[in-house]
Amino acid sequence: MRRAFLRHLTRSIRRRTSETRVDRDELNSRADDYVSANAHLAHTAVEAAHIELVCLVLAAHDYLARRSIDADIAEKILEDAVLIPGRGFTRWATRILLAFSRDPMATLVRFSSERIPPSYGRLFSFEEERVGSERYTMRATRCFYHAFFTRYGVPHLTHIFCRWDEAWIEPISETRHGVRFSRPETIATGAQSCPFTFQRIRARNKD
Repeated sequence: MRRAFLRHLTRSIRRRTSETRVDRDELNSRADDYVSANAHLAHTAVEAAHIELVCLVLAAHDYLARRSIDADIAEKILEDAVLIPGRGFTRWATRILLAFSRDPMATLVRFSSERIPPSYGRLFSFEEERVGSERYTMRATRCFYHAFFTRYGVPHLTHIFCRWDEAWIEPISETRHGVRFSRPETIATGAQSCPFTFQRIRARNKD
């Protein structure tokens, strides 16, 4: 994870700024400090991976701030480092999952219910709401990302992780899969939770 993050961070810094040299030793040292300060929060490898990622983002944010990089450009650089690695695979995997599903709605519900909570660990909390087989909501009621960045005074960085969801949301098609997805609000925008809702649509184009 760290290698991919730093590789894309370096590329984005060079592309978006006048900086030609990126001090990876400084970035690694700063990230290690944050990881050490938060390692006690992790009880599993999954949780440790989430902590590693937010610490990398925070270290990179500090690095860019110390070099007086414009805030909007800095956020774009951080987005590149977080979103680009794995985005293509996630989109492809979602398309394949839905393409070979006889009931995309049921597949999305099953995947959300069985795979999402374990992939985030106890750092996050989720609640499920079901209305028969027609409507399903996976509601994130506690977001570690937002709590972490808020504690360090940079809550706006949570939006980068909200954008990551676009990679798997984008392939869901109402006409092709008969599913309407919505996420009208998030904890990062001031809501009490992040509701990920799937609604079955009667009309479906199977072609």
